[in-house]
Amino acid sequence: MNFKKSLLAVSCTITLLATSALTGCAQKSAENPAASPTQSAVKSGEKEPITLKFLNGTDKFNPEEDYTRKLINDVLGVNLIPSMGNEPDKVNLILSSAQEYDMIVMSAKERNALGAYIRNGAIQPLNEAIDKFGPNLKNA
Repeated sequence: MNFKKSLLAVSCTITLLATSALTGCAQKSAENPAASPTQSAVKSGEKEPITLKFLNGTDKFNPEEDYTRKLINDVLGVNLIPSMGNEPDKVNLILSSAQEYDMIVMSAKERNALGAYIRNGAIQPLNEAIDKFGPNLKNA
């Protein structure tokens, strides 16, 4: 039962962080468009595109027909790049090759792997980072 609560807490934290990243990044781009060094390549008046890369273990997911993905792209200007595949193998490859992903969605059936990732330090608690950098997340 405690593992289910822990899994739920981790899932909620990942969801909150993804949501805040989408919202925060969109607001930062609008507030200070000249802050990024790559802005010189973007025409004046245009926002630099934001890209979030995530792993989803669902095989039946079709990113071209996903309404939520299209809505996020159109409204927030955030390009979501989903990657699908055999979940444990793909996650192990991502972690061992230091690929940069913004979010990894893991299913409940992979709870043993999740525990191993936590024990090995691949997944870290976000409590201190949220206290320091995201106090507004607690108010949401």
